Amino acid sequence: LRETMQALLARIGETIRHAERFAADAAHELRTPLTSIRGELELLMEDPSLERDTAADLGRVTAKVVELQTLLERLLVLALPDQSQWHATEVVSLQDLTEDSVARLPDGDRRRVRLRAPRGNVVVRGDEALLGMLFSNALSNALKFGRWVEVSTFESEDDVVLVIDDDGPGVSPDQRIRVFE
Repeated sequence: LRETMQALLARIGETIRHAERFAADAAHELRTPLTSIRGELELLMEDPSLERDTAADLGRVTAKVVELQTLLERLLVLALPDQSQWHATEVVSLQDLTEDSVARLPDGDRRRVRLRAPRGNVVVRGDEALLGMLFSNALSNALKFGRWVEVSTFESEDDVVLVIDDDGPGVSPDQRIRVFE
């Protein structure tokens, strides 16, 4: 039984190493084309003959490419944490993060979100891009399943709390533990 368990753990470890390597390789391979796309967009934006609307559109696309590049860097960090020099040392205002995320929503969705004023100092140390992705995913789900969403941030003893409340069906109790996987 011990030998079988050791063999199983060895196979699981190998599978995890393969998955980590795949994620790192995929992120690495996407770097070059994204860098090329960003460079081409930046060159296009320098064209003085561009109409104002076209330049604005190119600016938005360029910003999305920069977001993708940032997320790819974070993917590398998450795929190979032991080889990373990254540490969660940025000071991030959760209120600013939520306001910026809500501001980027389409008008119809933005009108369904109510941002409450923060209570206390809602600042944390972390990675702004990863926290933004976490919040955006949660907000997207709330908007997908509910008619309205209320977002609040506050201090509670030694913690900073971010609450996303909606009128949707919620997550069944047996699935709640999986929300953070």
